[in-house]
Amino acid sequence: MSFYCPGMQTGRMWDGMLPRQAPLHAYSDYFDGIALDPKWAEWDVLGNTTVDGTVDGQVSVTQVTHGGASFAGIYQTIPLPDSQFAVTAYYALQERMINTPDIGIFVGEDMATLPNTGNFTYAGISTASVNGPRFTSQGFTSYNVGGAIFVGEAAYGAPLAGFFRVFVDIDWTALPNPTVSFTSLWSLTGHRCCQMNTNTGTIAAYMPDWAGSGNASIGICLNNGGTGLDATAVSKMFRYDATADMHFPVGNSIR
Repeated sequence: MSFYCPGMQTGRMWDGMLPRQAPLHAYSDYFDGIALDPKWAEWDVLGNTTVDGTVDGQVSVTQVTHGGASFAGIYQTIPLPDSQFAVTAYYALQERMINTPDIGIFVGEDMATLPNTGNFTYAGISTASVNGPRFTSQGFTSYNVGGAIFVGEAAYGAPLAGFFRVFVDIDWTALPNPTVSFTSLWSLTGHRCCQMNTNTGTIAAYMPDWAGSGNASIGICLNNGGTGLDATAVSKMFRYDATADMHFPVGNSIR
């Protein structure tokens, strides 16, 4: 997806999808295979979500409308890194909704073993407001939003597409209670990420399973509560970076 850059020569464009990450990290995906890579698993506690595989360099996740809150999507289980990493995705909502859904990315506990009760941090777009779509970030204690650990939001009137990034900074040396901070960011172009919020706490409070299993889940998700319509969210890329720079841009190609 390309965007005009003010100040650039006429006809020159910024492309947040290019160049691709090279070498491609094992956890990254541009969804251009003939099928969804088997490294992904479905997270669908209520059985109301379908993953449409990969078509034309994107993956589609569709959830039927439901009465409450129920996050679902696709994820990878990864060994927890020692310190810092970031996940970034380009995500778009196919249909404009008048209520929820929420679409975005998440970092959380191991959803393979804790699909119902795993804590996770989410960053994405929400349309659950009369004020229009907004970029939002929240920390949750279960797939059905049993309780918010923290909430942050920005940019009412946001478009229904964008790049989202969650930067994770772990300090295992903060004994006896190691700490973790989550910084959620958004960008319209994949460049110049804007920070929504940063939340810091102990791993015991935010992600207690991390200290036990040593695994984390990363992925893309959707919550389609109360819209009265099915919702489809489309992701064109998912990128993992082992980095200390929370603002590192997705793309850097002017063409």
